[in-house]
Amino acid sequence: MIFSSIEFIFLFLPISLIGFWALSKNIKVSIWFLSIASLFYYGHWRPEYLLIILISIFFNYYIGEFIAANKNKKLLAFGVITNLIVLGIFKYLDFFIGNLNYIFSSEFSKLNIALPLAISFFTFQQIAFLVDCHKGIAKEYSFEKYLLFISFYPQLIAGPIVHHSDLIPQFYQEKLKRFNWDNFYEGLIRFSIGLFKKVVIADSLSQGVSLVFDGGVPLEKTGQGDVWVAVMFYTFQIYFDFSGYSDMAIGIAKFFNIDLPENFNSPYKAKNISDFWRRWHITLSSFLRDYLYIPLGGNRFGKLRRYRNLMTTMLLGGIWHGAGWNFLIWGGLHGGFLVVHQLLSNSFKLNKNKAIFGMLSWFTTMGGVIFAWIFFRALTFETASDIIRRMFDFSISKNLIVFKNDDVILIFILTLLVYLAPNFQDLKSKYKNLFNKTYVVLLVFGILMIPIYKIIFEVNRVHEFLYFDF
Repeated sequence: MIFSSIEFIFLFLPISLIGFWALSKNIKVSIWFLSIASLFYYGHWRPEYLLIILISIFFNYYIGEFIAANKNKKLLAFGVITNLIVLGIFKYLDFFIGNLNYIFSSEFSKLNIALPLAISFFTFQQIAFLVDCHKGIAKEYSFEKYLLFISFYPQLIAGPIVHHSDLIPQFYQEKLKRFNWDNFYEGLIRFSIGLFKKVVIADSLSQGVSLVFDGGVPLEKTGQGDVWVAVMFYTFQIYFDFSGYSDMAIGIAKFFNIDLPENFNSPYKAKNISDFWRRWHITLSSFLRDYLYIPLGGNRFGKLRRYRNLMTTMLLGGIWHGAGWNFLIWGGLHGGFLVVHQLLSNSFKLNKNKAIFGMLSWFTTMGGVIFAWIFFRALTFETASDIIRRMFDFSISKNLIVFKNDDVILIFILTLLVYLAPNFQDLKSKYKNLFNKTYVVLLVFGILMIPIYKIIFEVNRVHEFLYFDF
């Protein structure tokens, strides 16, 4: 039951909204209702994993109380390590066994444990909570509000990664007692835009991506142009898929008068890699900065330590996405890009106002991002290597065999869209009239027609969001 499914849009979402606002006179009751609805949403995939998330919530809430009361470092270490062990068993144990077998020619059997949905996201949120309990930043919260903080279904599966100080205080506010039409209109537009991004753009690109990356067409039967098109398709697929999910999550939260943090700010407009990471998956970048990069020393102990901290942070950010060498390489590439950017920024004084320099910076940044996406998407290192080799092998046919000329035109259109089009934040600040009732009805009707048609009538449509795997 994902955000772009019939049962979610026409059944679960309306029921959760009606139930919440029907009970809203009593905030405690409405919060318990929303928590139960969120846990039902989570358990819809694999009911047995409800036990894991519930144990995690109970454990972290009560150990957080002890840490806050005693400021005990050993207790904090125990809490953080326990969370990491659980995450490691489910997400990384088979990866570790596989590498152990490869290195020592051993034959340990893999456990083949299915990865619980959202375990990376709710583990990160709760580690941050424990650290802040030790710092005295996390205030005392009631259990039902902490439960909703972790389980709140708009952000539970794939973020945004929400800090307790951003979300839990909202559960104490009177705004949860009164339905707000302005928030509803804004949420409806935001949800509609996200649905359009996911269903119309991202899902339409997925089949072409799979043909090349998943072996739908053997690489030796593709032209050089085909590989380039597939790589570019994935570059846009992952952006519109994940930013579409974030838009829908933020929009749904607005229906409940709850504000979730922004997660994207037109990242493909970035003109350097540091700016890219200030715009892409903003909540993850903030978490890595606050709970990893700064504790490692940040930029406080000289340039060499700063470069080491950057690389360490990005390597761990890469492996957070998945248990595989490809994710580690992806993180390492971005770490290397950030180090090179810092070196160049410190060594050269360039005139950043010149249009030529700006365009060159954008091309360079996007080139690095696109190259790194190959490792992020490829199922194996060998597949990524073969794709890269074929991209730059000028001895093979340059013609399109799998794709068509129309696909190249689509890439050009999408490039203009991500570079020139305003994002939702821009629309909200510049075109406030869009959010009155008349415009909302027209906009939403216009935006929703195509994705709703595709959801209902296209049986073979791709369903799952890409970040559900992380």
